[in-house]
Amino acid sequence: MSTTSDSSASLVRRQLSVIVRHSSSLVAPRSIWLGLFALTIGGLGELLLLQEKGLGFGALLLVLAVLLAGIAWGGLRETSSLYVGFHSALSPQSSALRSRLLGILGALALIGGSILAWLTDPGAIFGLQGVLWLAGMGLLLLSCARWYPRTQRESELGPPWTRTEIALFCGLVALALFTYTAWLNEVPWRFHYDEVNARYEAMRFYRGPAISMFTTTWWGTGLPSLFFPFAAGLMRLAGTDLGGTRLGVAVIGALTVIPLYGLARVGWGRTVAVLASFAWATSAVAINYSRTSEINMTTAFCWTVCFYFLLRGLRSHRPGDFVWSGLAAGISMYTYYGTRLLPFLLLAYIAYLLVLHFHIFRSLVGHFALMLAGFVAGFGPLIAYFIRYPDMWAGRGLAELNVPPIIPTTWSAWVSDWNVLAPLIQRNFLGLSLLRSHDAVYWAPFFLPAEAVLLLLGIGVLLWRWRDPAAFLVVLWGFSIVFVAGTLIASSLVPSFIHWTPAFPAFFLAVALPPALWLRSLQRVSRRAWLAGCCMVAAGMLYLAAANAYTYLVTYPATVPPSYEAAQGRFLASLGPQARALFVGNSWYPYHQDISEVMAPNVPASDFLNPSRELPVPGDPSHDLVFVFYDDQTEYLPLVQSYYPGGSVRPLEAPGGFSTATAYHVPAAQAASRYGVMLTLTSPTSDTWQGQVPAVGVLPPGISVRYPLTATWSGAFFTPGAEPIRLHLQGAANAIAYMQGEPVALDVLLSLDAGWVPFSVQSYLTGTMPISLLLQQSNGPTVEIATSHLWPQPPNAGLAVALSGPTTAHRIDPFVGSSVLAAANSPIAPTVLRPPYVRDPDLVPLAPLAGGGKQIRWEGELYAEGGQYTMELRTDAHALLLLYGAVALDLCRNAPTPGDFPLRRGYKGLTNTLSLSRGWHHVQLDLDATGRDNGLEWTWTRPDGLREIIPPSRLRHAPASWPSPPTAITCLPR
Repeated sequence: MSTTSDSSASLVRRQLSVIVRHSSSLVAPRSIWLGLFALTIGGLGELLLLQEKGLGFGALLLVLAVLLAGIAWGGLRETSSLYVGFHSALSPQSSALRSRLLGILGALALIGGSILAWLTDPGAIFGLQGVLWLAGMGLLLLSCARWYPRTQRESELGPPWTRTEIALFCGLVALALFTYTAWLNEVPWRFHYDEVNARYEAMRFYRGPAISMFTTTWWGTGLPSLFFPFAAGLMRLAGTDLGGTRLGVAVIGALTVIPLYGLARVGWGRTVAVLASFAWATSAVAINYSRTSEINMTTAFCWTVCFYFLLRGLRSHRPGDFVWSGLAAGISMYTYYGTRLLPFLLLAYIAYLLVLHFHIFRSLVGHFALMLAGFVAGFGPLIAYFIRYPDMWAGRGLAELNVPPIIPTTWSAWVSDWNVLAPLIQRNFLGLSLLRSHDAVYWAPFFLPAEAVLLLLGIGVLLWRWRDPAAFLVVLWGFSIVFVAGTLIASSLVPSFIHWTPAFPAFFLAVALPPALWLRSLQRVSRRAWLAGCCMVAAGMLYLAAANAYTYLVTYPATVPPSYEAAQGRFLASLGPQARALFVGNSWYPYHQDISEVMAPNVPASDFLNPSRELPVPGDPSHDLVFVFYDDQTEYLPLVQSYYPGGSVRPLEAPGGFSTATAYHVPAAQAASRYGVMLTLTSPTSDTWQGQVPAVGVLPPGISVRYPLTATWSGAFFTPGAEPIRLHLQGAANAIAYMQGEPVALDVLLSLDAGWVPFSVQSYLTGTMPISLLLQQSNGPTVEIATSHLWPQPPNAGLAVALSGPTTAHRIDPFVGSSVLAAANSPIAPTVLRPPYVRDPDLVPLAPLAGGGKQIRWEGELYAEGGQYTMELRTDAHALLLLYGAVALDLCRNAPTPGDFPLRRGYKGLTNTLSLSRGWHHVQLDLDATGRDNGLEWTWTRPDGLREIIPPSRLRHAPASWPSPPTAITCLPR
C-alpha cells in the first residue's frame, strides 16, 4: 500500500514538474512576441507623430505600446530581489558600535565647526571651514568603514564580476572618455554664451583673484562656486581656450558612465548595465550637454552616485553605502541649481518605503539616519551660506514659476493650473523625439525616434513594477525633474533639456530595459535563440550609435540657428596669431573680446569704430590685416579695398552655409607696400613725375632726374598724440612745410591729437642732397619717421574740419565715417557692451579730447562722374548736408538712440537722390552731438549701384581755407 502511494506521489510530482516547465515555456514566447508587438506599435506611433493630422492617434498608439511593454516584461527580472532580509549592522550585537557612533558624532561636530567657521570668515577661499569639512567627511567614512552585517555573503550583493565583464566595463569607460572629450574645441560647432561665463568663473581660480569655494556666483543665480577650482585645475593641463574650458564638465559627464553602470547592475543586472552605459557613451544629447561647459551635467553624476549607493545599501544593509549615498547628495548641492530638488525627492522615496515596504523601512531606520548625516556632511559650509542668504536657495526657481507656488484647493484653481501646464506637458512629450529644445544649447529632439520608443517601453516596464523600490526610484527620479524643472518653470523655454540634466541617467536606464528583458525572455527559450537575440540587440545598439554620430556630426550642425558668437570665435581661431582682426564700425553685433579670449587668445583683435580717424592702420609687418564687416557695415568694404587693394574676400560662415559677415584679408607684406609718401617732381620745363616713395627726401630709383626741380612730398604721418612733438627737416634749408593744410614752422613744439596728420614738404632742389623728415616727441630723441607710420596722399585730399569748443580747432579728415564721438564719455553700460576705449584700444575719436566740442563741420568739394547719386547720412545725432549751400539731407529732428545697445542695422539713416554733373561740387556737412554715440557715416549709392562710404579719392579741400565755426543745428521751417 505504501509502495503504491509513493508511486502515485512520484507521478504527481513529475506531472507538476512538466506543467511548470510547460508554463515557463509559454511565458517566454509571450514576452518575446508581445514585446516585439509593443515595439512595432511604438514605431508606428512615432511615425504618426511626424504627421500633424496623426498626432493624437500616434500618441494613443504610444500609450498602448507602453501598456503592452508592461504586460510583456513586467514579470521578468534580471536580478533577484534587492531585499533579502540581512541582520542589520546597527544592532546592539554589532562589534565596536560605541566607538563607531562616537566617530559619527565627532564627524558631525567637525561639520558643525566648518559651518561656524564660514559664518566667522565667509570670504576665505578655502580656509578653516574647508579643512574641517574635509576632516568631517573623512572621519564619517572612517567610522563606517567595513561595517558589515554578520550574516552577509558577497555573492548576495549581485552577480560576480568576471574578467570579460571587467574588460567590457573598462572599454565602456574609455569609449565615454573619448566621445565626451575628443575635439572639444571643434564639437559642438556652436556654443552658448554661458561658456564664456563659465570660463570667467574658472579664471577666478586660475589667475585670481579667487573667491570663496563656499559661496555662489555667476551674477546672483545661486550657482555654487566649488566646481570652478576643479575646472581651473584641468585648464592648467589643457589650456585656457574653449577646449580647456569645456574639459571639466566633459570629464564628469563621461565618468557618469561608472555610477550608471553600477546602478543598473545592482538594480537590473549586467545586460541593462552594459546597454545603458553604451547608450550613455554614444548618445548625442548626453554628449552635447557635457561638451558645452554647462555644469548642469555634474548634477547627473552626483545623483547617479547617490542612487547607486542607496540601491546598493538596500541590498547590502551596509551603513557605509548609506553614508556614501548621503555624501553624494550633499556634495551635489555644489552643482547645478536644480539639485535642490534632491532632498525632497529622497524624503518622498523614504515615505514610499514607509507606506509600501514597511518591513524594509523598519529595518533601515538607522541607516537612513546615517544617510542624513552624510548629506549634512557633504553639504558642509555651504549650509552656512544659505542660512545667511535664504532667498538664494529657491528664489530663482520661484521667480520663474509658470503657476502660483501654492497647491490648488479649488476646482477653478486646478483648472487654471491645468490649462497652463497641459500644453507644456505636451511639448515635453513631443520633445522626446519631435520638438527641439528651446534652451539655446541643443537644437534637436532629445532622442532619435527609435530611442524614444525604447524609452517609452522602458517607462512602461518601470510603471508596471512601481511597487519594486528600484523601479519606483527611477520613475520618481525622471518624472520629478521633468515635471518640476522642465514644466513648472520657464514656460518660454519648454522643452528645455538643460533643465532635465539631473534625470538624464534615468532615461538611459529606461532605454536599456526593453532590449535587456527581451534577451532575458529569449534566454528562457534556448541558448541559440538568446545568442541570435544578442546579435540583433548588438547590431541595433551599434546602429543607434552610428545614427547618433552621423546626426550629431553631419546633419545636426546645419540645422542649428546661425550664431554670430560662434562664427566670430571660429573665424578668429582659424586666423592664427600672425593676423590682426579689426571689426569695422559700430555694428549691431560688435566684436566680443570674451569670445576672442576663449576661442583665439593669441589672435590680436578689436573693434575698429572710427575708420575715418583710424585708417590706415599704422603699419605692422608681423601681422596680416583682416577687416571684418557685419551686414550693417558692408559699405566700408570698398573703402578698405581702396586703401589696401588686392586682398581676399571671404565670408564668415556657420554650418549650412549661412554667412554671418564678410572678411577682407590683406597679407602683411602686401599691406606694408602701401605705406610711404607721395612725391611730385616738377621741373622748370613743366615736366611732372608723381609716385610713391618710402619717406620724405627719397627720390625714385630708376628715373632720370634733371636739376633744378621742385620736389613735393605729401601724405600723413601717425602720432599717438600723448606728448607734444617737433618736426625737423634735415638737409633742406629752403623747404616749406604744411600741416593740416596750413604752413607750419619747423622746430617748434606742436600739440596734436592722436591719429593721422596730413602734411606736405616742398623743397627746391638744385642737386643731390640728403633730405629727411625727423620727429621728436617732447624731449626724446630725434628720429626719422618710420615708413610704417607714413601714408601717401595728395596735399588737398579730404575735407577741412572745424570743431567748436573753448578754442575752435581745425584738422583734415580723409572721409566721414565714424561711430562714436569720443573715447571716454560713452554712457554704454559695461555689463552690456564694453565702452569704446575698451572695445577699440587704438580708438581715435571723432572729436578730439584736446579741444573739440559738440559741433563739427566738414567742408570741401565732392567729385562725381555724373548721374543719379543717392546720398545717405546715418547718425543718432542731428546732422545737415548742404550742396552749394542748399539743404540736401536734413536730420535735424533725429532722436537719440534709445537704451544702451546699438540698434540692429546700425544708426537710423536718411537718403536723398541727387542728379550730379561730372566734376567737383561744393559740400558742407554739419554734426550736432545730440545723440548717445554721435557717430556719423556719409555714404552714397553710385549710378552703377555700388553703395560705399564716400572715399578720400572723391573729396578735396581748399588749402588754408577753413570752414566757419560750427553751431547748433536748428530745424528749418517745413
